[in-house]
Amino acid sequence: RVLAALLSCGGDVMIASEAVETVECVVMRPECVDLVADQCVPVVLAILEHPDKYACTQVESVIELLSKIIRKSASTNKVPSILIEGCFPTLMMAMLQSDVDDILQPGCAVLRAYLREAPGELATLAVAGRSVPACFQEVGARLLGPEVADGVAAAAAPLLIQMVLREGEVHRDAIAGLLGMALERLAIAQTLQLRQALLVLFARLLVHDLSSTLAVLQAHSWSAAAPQGLPPGGGLGLLLVLWAREHSDLCGNYDMKVLSAALGVLLIHAPGEAMAMAVPGQMVVDVAEARMTRSQARVM
Repeated sequence: RVLAALLSCGGDVMIASEAVETVECVVMRPECVDLVADQCVPVVLAILEHPDKYACTQVESVIELLSKIIRKSASTNKVPSILIEGCFPTLMMAMLQSDVDDILQPGCAVLRAYLREAPGELATLAVAGRSVPACFQEVGARLLGPEVADGVAAAAAPLLIQMVLREGEVHRDAIAGLLGMALERLAIAQTLQLRQALLVLFARLLVHDLSSTLAVLQAHSWSAAAPQGLPPGGGLGLLLVLWAREHSDLCGNYDMKVLSAALGVLLIHAPGEAMAMAVPGQMVVDVAEARMTRSQARVM
């Protein structure tokens, strides 16, 4: 009845939200995981195959629900096979072919959940004659393209992080190409949401594997940035310039921790290019000022 209400709510945000929360609570009980999966698969397939028949709220809610079911079921038992064999191929084809942002944006979170929670089960699958890693790489390249909306590209950034963590060593060249696309998309990003998502992407990878990420950045040459006021040169210099431009507008506790950790790693281990980065704005602390203890400051 809850899922039927979700499909027939006509885009009512309150009903859709309550339905997602209700199913999420049920799937946290291990004995209910298979039942929820069986009941949700027809709903997910209906949305993916005919998104034009439903309001955007319904499409987003159902796909978001699939992501939550995968994560919750994996934490209590394992991802049900019907979600692997019944939903994953259809979702992957939608991500490869659909132009509906309401599918693409939440779909990135679902693919990330699949990759994180069921990598072994995905290894045996093929989608339209292609291997699963090849499909992930094609989706990543598609969503980082310049014609894709900034919100969708921003949603693809965490997916790309998961791809690097899971497949970076095996598919090094393909991942390097995707990171080059991410860097170029960062240079032309129109929204702070996308700029922050891509900066966090590179920061997370610098913390994860500094040498490999630096190698990718330094091998990527950039010449088209000059019209936008960015200096031509290597990818690391471009990243640092963009990072310095945006630093005062970035927010979010997790993102700030990752960015700060990456900056620390760069300052300690990276080439002198990182130390030469010019950061706009007023300095909070004068680094040339002599240190003073709190007791000395109170006396003054």
